[in-house]
Amino acid sequence: VQTCALPIYAVRAVSTSDGTVTTLAGGSGGFVNGVGTEASFSNPMGVAFDPDSDTLYVADSGNHAVRTVAINTGAVATLAGTGSEGFVDSADGEASFYGPYGITFDPSSKTLYVTDASNHAVRTVLTGYCPADEYVASHECTPCPDGTTNAENDDASGADTECAAILCAAD
Repeated sequence: VQTCALPIYAVRAVSTSDGTVTTLAGGSGGFVNGVGTEASFSNPMGVAFDPDSDTLYVADSGNHAVRTVAINTGAVATLAGTGSEGFVDSADGEASFYGPYGITFDPSSKTLYVTDASNHAVRTVLTGYCPADEYVASHECTPCPDGTTNAENDDASGADTECAAILCAAD
């Protein structure tokens, strides 16, 4: 079971067998990609899990972004969102949200459905092309449907900041 913790801005795991709580990532407020407690969040509100890639998706409401956490390493990357409020659909790293809150994952289509609360919209993010741990380990993304990898968007932490995220609004 994964949870988001406020006000310490962390993503935590709770063992279903003994109730042990561990911090996967974060712990201080901010908008930093990194590994474990080197990463930071601002009001993480919702989580969704992709069991095929062991990737946790986080609706980072205060940073207006969707973030990934690789379960096995704690590596955090920004999948979509710029850190600023907005309502832009984009596949080139310029997508924006305004307070993403709830999030769910459809494993059959590798699609995230994100409640973009302050925009009063449900948004979709197509994923499945670069789990955070795959990128951190290899610095390569599996090609997107259009053949690109968006690997040029690397940040200094070694995490890919916008790998293969395609953002659209739902009617």
